[in-house]
Amino acid sequence: MIKKQPVNAKGQTEEEFLKAYDASRYPCPALSVDMLIFSKYENRLKLLLIRRKNHPYIQQWALPGGFLNIREDILDAAYRELKEETSIERNQVQLYQLHTYGAVHRDPRMRVVSVAHVALINQDVKVEAKDDADDAAWFEVQINDNTLTLYHAQHRMQYHMKTARSVNPDQEALAFDHIQMILDALSFLKLLPAA
Repeated sequence: MIKKQPVNAKGQTEEEFLKAYDASRYPCPALSVDMLIFSKYENRLKLLLIRRKNHPYIQQWALPGGFLNIREDILDAAYRELKEETSIERNQVQLYQLHTYGAVHRDPRMRVVSVAHVALINQDVKVEAKDDADDAAWFEVQINDNTLTLYHAQHRMQYHMKTARSVNPDQEALAFDHIQMILDALSFLKLLPAA
């Protein structure tokens, strides 16, 4: 007995439906990946940031990240972007998916949904800025009195942890919604002090 293929309300088989399907009916957002790489080494907590070489947010510090290629797995994109921007190899870090960020205006270029990945390593890893990163550096992370401070050399950024807003609007600031990603990652990794 030949099994009859199921059809939809228009009488189409799945093959006929897919052949006639118009994907342009639904605008597609771009998909990106962001990586939160923390190092806890010699009793110091650090976070890897890159300085953006291009617009938007040119010369601002940000998490390493970038866009997914159309035929690329999301995790593969995360490892590729991490290597392209910081020179960290896949075998140096184990990435775990943290959260998906999809606020409508999180990126001024277009609708971009980002899948954030997190890792905690217990060593000092040398980084080198490449591709569209102008610099890559490990920022010290300090948490005091509901204030998150990120600092490296002369660069210092402070945020209220409850509001994810800058303590001083005139200081350097992170790009995009990366401060929220950092706060979420610290909570996920249980690196925040007990309330």
